Amino acid sequence: MIENTEAMEMRAREDVGLAQDLIPPVSPLAAALHGRFLAFHCTACFRPLESPLLCAACRGATRYCSAACFTADSSAHSASGECRLLFLRHNRDDGDTDLRVALRFLHLFESTGPVHLASLPERPRRVAGLLASDLEKVIEEEGEMAERIAEGAALMSLARDRDRSRVGGGEAVTPEEVLWAVLTNAVEVQVSEVGPLGVAVYGPGFSWFNHSCLPNACYRFELAQSSSEQGCAKPKSLLASPAAVGVAADTLKAWICAGSGLAHGFSKFGPRVIVRSIKPIKKDEKICITYIDLLQPKIKRQSDLWEKYRFVCRCWRCSLSSQIYMDLVLNGIELWQLR
Repeated sequence: MIENTEAMEMRAREDVGLAQDLIPPVSPLAAALHGRFLAFHCTACFRPLESPLLCAACRGATRYCSAACFTADSSAHSASGECRLLFLRHNRDDGDTDLRVALRFLHLFESTGPVHLASLPERPRRVAGLLASDLEKVIEEEGEMAERIAEGAALMSLARDRDRSRVGGGEAVTPEEVLWAVLTNAVEVQVSEVGPLGVAVYGPGFSWFNHSCLPNACYRFELAQSSSEQGCAKPKSLLASPAAVGVAADTLKAWICAGSGLAHGFSKFGPRVIVRSIKPIKKDEKICITYIDLLQPKIKRQSDLWEKYRFVCRCWRCSLSSQIYMDLVLNGIELWQLR
């Protein structure tokens, strides 16, 4: 979801009304529950547990709601190194969620080899279609993010019980690159009143929707009931199309289908994301969602976007020389809270 400088964006294929789904449900490439939910929700489908099946290898940290979920996910859980990471880290807090997603994502490359998606430009650097550029610059800065990536990659290698060499053959990736792609593209999975259950990373069928502080679309998550619910998008259900140099407008269906096939261990049961319009959208109009909490003053929004996604928002709301009424109110509330 990282904002880009290469005009990667989604636009409406036709006039869209209010509250219309713009894409069909998109399966994650990798996902993981936050540590505080591991004992109460299924690792595969994220649904609440009743009579769980436990993974003995990680001391029961990983639990499944059914034999179907266990069969679908246990191999990726073990082979990715997630099981070993949970065994090594006894506290099981939310601090390692991104690492566990990255381990599963990296396992995808070991299982499938290089990932090729139709019509994606070769530059800038991508990992399974996700923008993952500027990693070298971040490491050179030697800041908090660089330290987080270095420590995370070391833990991933320890959990995988192997060195930090490249994975995937011709278009190989390193643990650092995969972790960076997760940190800058993943979203928190929020379902109903439970709040953020975990973290998931999705392919370009979702990640190409850019950010705006005045969005015209939103996204929501749904939990699949069974593998029979999964499938590729039907053309009539696609109201959005990618817009970028060298990218055909009809490639979104191929991306979503490819993403479903690549979703190793999650293609059947993982939390799926759907993008929906929140206002009428004209044909060829850019479709934007928000990556952050919009009920914040501009300086806080910009700080959050830079810290998480490494870009400066230049949407209409952020570019105004004078603040709109909403931001004046938000600034006033923040000043009052600081008293």
